[in-house]
Amino acid sequence: MVVPIPLIMRGAVTLALGCSEGWTRRTPVNVIAMDGVGARVPLTSFVGRREEIARLRGLMAESRLVTITGAGGSGKTRLAEELVAGLARSLKGGAAFARLAGISDPSEVTTVVAAAVDLRGGGDAMAALIEYLRERRFVLVLDNCEHVTDGAARLASQILERCPAVAILATSRRALLVPGEQLFPIEGLTESAAVTLFAERVRRVSPSFVLAESLRPLAVTLCDRLDGMPLAIELAAARMRHLGLGELVERLSGHLTDLGSTSGVAPERQRTLRGAIGWSHDLLDEPQRALWRRLAVFAGTFSLRAAETVTADERLDRGIVERVLGELVDRSMVVFDPSHDRYQLIEAMREFGLEQLRGAGEDDEVAARHRSWMLDRATDFDRRWWGPDQAALLDEMSADAADLRAALESCRATGAHAEGLQIAMGSLWYWMTRASHAEAARWFVPFLEHEADPALAARSHAAAGWIAVLSGRLAEAGAFLDRAANHAARAAEPAIDAYVRMVTGYLAIAEQRPEQARALARVILADPAADDTCRSWALLELGIVSFIGGDLTECQRACREGIELSRGVGESWARVPHLHLLAGSLWQGGEPRAAMEHLVEALRIDRRLDDLWHRAWSIEAMAWVSVDLGLHERAARLLGIAAECWAFTGAGMTPPWQRFHDTTETALRRRLGTRYAREVAIGRQLDQVRAMSFALEDAEAERPVPVAPVRISPREREVAALVAQGLGNREIGERLFLSPRTVETHVQHLLNKLGLGTRAEIAAWHAREVIAPPVGE
Repeated sequence: MVVPIPLIMRGAVTLALGCSEGWTRRTPVNVIAMDGVGARVPLTSFVGRREEIARLRGLMAESRLVTITGAGGSGKTRLAEELVAGLARSLKGGAAFARLAGISDPSEVTTVVAAAVDLRGGGDAMAALIEYLRERRFVLVLDNCEHVTDGAARLASQILERCPAVAILATSRRALLVPGEQLFPIEGLTESAAVTLFAERVRRVSPSFVLAESLRPLAVTLCDRLDGMPLAIELAAARMRHLGLGELVERLSGHLTDLGSTSGVAPERQRTLRGAIGWSHDLLDEPQRALWRRLAVFAGTFSLRAAETVTADERLDRGIVERVLGELVDRSMVVFDPSHDRYQLIEAMREFGLEQLRGAGEDDEVAARHRSWMLDRATDFDRRWWGPDQAALLDEMSADAADLRAALESCRATGAHAEGLQIAMGSLWYWMTRASHAEAARWFVPFLEHEADPALAARSHAAAGWIAVLSGRLAEAGAFLDRAANHAARAAEPAIDAYVRMVTGYLAIAEQRPEQARALARVILADPAADDTCRSWALLELGIVSFIGGDLTECQRACREGIELSRGVGESWARVPHLHLLAGSLWQGGEPRAAMEHLVEALRIDRRLDDLWHRAWSIEAMAWVSVDLGLHERAARLLGIAAECWAFTGAGMTPPWQRFHDTTETALRRRLGTRYAREVAIGRQLDQVRAMSFALEDAEAERPVPVAPVRISPREREVAALVAQGLGNREIGERLFLSPRTVETHVQHLLNKLGLGTRAEIAAWHAREVIAPPVGE
């Protein structure tokens, strides 16, 4: 069976080749999506609340919406994390943890929840969520809803009404007021749990501490005065590095009494927490206070370098930021995650910090530095994208996604339109891979309404046109590209003319004008001003129109040239569509083994870049090719894996390509009989790791050329061993006397050499090496 492979591209290309645009999901449903935008990885033990956990389990069996309510710092988020972590083994549909603390607009709730579920693409985010969750058993956690209750309530109502197997667990200081909502108010810990928590946290700062029976009454008094509030207890425990328990109780008691007498408008427990935070703040020196309030500008987690860049000025020297930040970590005011080298303010601490920032009159200048930092991040991302660092760049920008949105919102609110446009433009490849076209359009379009430098305006209008093409909004794309051409004429820069022509070529393909697209591509390829990125996409345009026209020789020539252009600089992402189109032309020409080899390379890239949309096409195509190779059981299982991937993406094949899938399915049913359904079911049930292992390892067994031995340097083996211990780049650097950036380079080399996608896979490889070390190295 000879079937053409569709090009793995979105929008214009997929419209031309018969694929509908939609949202994609990066994490298979049977993997708990609780990292990154989701729940924090707990760094401390969970104390108390066992009875609450049991009661919550019971309530969630009875009600599809349970809202944990309580004062800030009472442990709502930690309780939700612990509950969902305990349910993880029994959740067949999955769970996602959407943290809403970093947003200010209720309309952004749906976007954040879609990101938490790992959906991305174009169109209506709510519709995509409903479609994805409609038939699934799923637990969705909406964390910190109190400041966006309207948006959270609207989303919860829609999901509960239209997704009958989804349960929602919310955390908020007040009810969502959704019909059927079951409230679960929590207060402070019991006396026993509070004292246990205090003792455990004291041992973090003073490992030799033992709570003697003679001191227990003082600990009880302290915890009672703090109303058993976990965050307040942790803040107090951090002071035990320098204070005795008796002195701690005396000092804290006086401060809380004073604060309580002047804060009658707040609930008692909220006053207690604010008193503990305020007391901790008052005990800091000025550099510590300044750093705390300035760190509050970060909407998500942040790196040391980001903290130094945003918070330092003539009053807070950059050289002391690292030391002062460590002191805040020691005092439990900032959380540090060593596995990712990232810091974060707990939301209650961030709120207090923002109040202090405004009170100090520093909010505008710190926000300006935050925007400038994100502009530098986006500019660096764009500059380095066409090269070997794409996976690391995407991971870094994903980690900073909350602050990317916050900076863009700040640009819009303050009228910094040119700066906002530059940030949005610099982040284009992030929006195209890890985020959504709908969100990209949301940020691009408002800034385009304001006057900008002609060169920036031309590129930005062309980028907005490309996003519109990829989302299927062709009339809108045409209008953007007309304006882009006008701005390009004013800019009079040949490289910009080439960029506008390139995007216009994809619009021509989408509108079924292949000859115009071919002509535009040839003009770009003959233009010395066109950069390599532009040339790569022009070669792809030429390959597409040649493929459509049946000229397989020309298609293969264009694809091979595009692949070599990417390989020459170590670029990966743009290489994937060239590999798919080349595989399609080879398969059409009767060379399934050669086609499979290119699909294997594409799938390795898909895994490394965490691009599920491309992965769905790769595995689907592998199934088709496997039939021609006589691997029928394998083909059926791959169809099952692909079916689950398609379910995650929200996209699918339109009739021209669906016919090829249907032809494959019919052939396999006839060949395998009842075994077909069994193999497909097995494929659908595989988790992400096992599915990728099956697709790649089995495929490689069919490759005609043996893989040469991988040579790993002694230094890379040292890094792998420390990665296997769960250490982050900073810790590894300290062990090996290397900078974190050098460590990251070694990690990336390991991933590239071994064809792996994650640090966890490096750890697994190292474990195998320890058991069976390579011969001759």
